[in-house]
Amino acid sequence: MANLGYQLAQRGHLDEAEQWKRRGTVLGHPGAMENLAVLLKERGDAEQALEWFHRGASRALTLIEESPRSFGPGPERRRTKASAKSASGSLIYSCYRAA
Repeated sequence: MANLGYQLAQRGHLDEAEQWKRRGTVLGHPGAMENLAVLLKERGDAEQALEWFHRGASRALTLIEESPRSFGPGPERRRTKASAKSASGSLIYSCYRAA
């Protein structure tokens, strides 16, 4: 769903893209949340964009904490809680700067 929304947005079908991206967010897909945030930011809705960037980062952190081995081949590549929080903080900060 997130990929379909992304492809539709790339082709200029923004209303339909938003619908598909929102469907992905309902399923808890952090990528869909980020894609929706980007679309909202491009439309000038920085407040809603920031909310969705935050939701996406929080969801990604939850997924990493629940299954850290899913995000790398072994312990040496596994993300720690601290590094995941740093990554999500960077994502939120970049949204503030761009808004």
